[in-house]
Amino acid sequence: MLRKWSVFERNDFTARGENKREELAAFLEDLERQATKFEEMRDRSLARERAKAEARAS
Repeated sequence: MLRKWSVFERNDFTARGENKREELAAFLEDLERQATKFEEMRDRSLARERAKAEARAS
């Protein structure tokens, strides 16, 4: 949706619109950071589970 509307490429926003776009950019950056952290934690958890399963199988 954001790509379709070209939110980050447009330069015809009012001051309020520009402020909201900056808030949106900050939100998306934080969301990306959280997603990366989640993926790293998930990968570590899955690796621990695999190691435990391998240890039980041996």
